[in-house]
Amino acid sequence: MDQLLSYSGWVNCTDTPIHAVPLAQRIRTMQAVKGLSMEKWLCWSSLGVASLMLLLFILDVSPMGFPFGGLSKLVDVLGILASGVLVYLAFNALRDVL
Repeated sequence: MDQLLSYSGWVNCTDTPIHAVPLAQRIRTMQAVKGLSMEKWLCWSSLGVASLMLLLFILDVSPMGFPFGGLSKLVDVLGILASGVLVYLAFNALRDVL
């Protein structure tokens, strides 16, 4: 794993002193590993929060007006749209991670 990318290929770091390799050539590629637990929990939690907000805005639009007192229908509609988009994005990201 102790290798640097050079123009001619990979250079072993143990053979080449670090000051001998130019800064532009000291590139390591980051490879994301699919299915990390942190990524999964971030997707699950964002899906849960967006779903909760969607539920709250839908309840506020109802004649009951439970959580926010039904103050503004425009805010409720925009909240439903924004929460729906977030639910879709979180679900799509979760499918990529799993």
